[in-house]
Amino acid sequence: MAYGHAERTLATIRLLEAETRELLCRQEHLDPEQAEWLREAAGSASWRPCSGGAARLILDQAGVR
Repeated sequence: MAYGHAERTLATIRLLEAETRELLCRQEHLDPEQAEWLREAAGSASWRPCSGGAARLILDQAGVR
């Protein structure tokens, strides 16, 4: 039961990360910090690729498809 709080916190963080990725994928232009975060998130096990825009180009350049 001691891990319940940590599991809830981690679930919340994962949800926020997924929502952030989705929002960034919709952007036409990303600043360098956003682009770097998206590249790092691409290495995440829970990654779902972007479908278009500048974010898709950045991910293609990073070798993520």
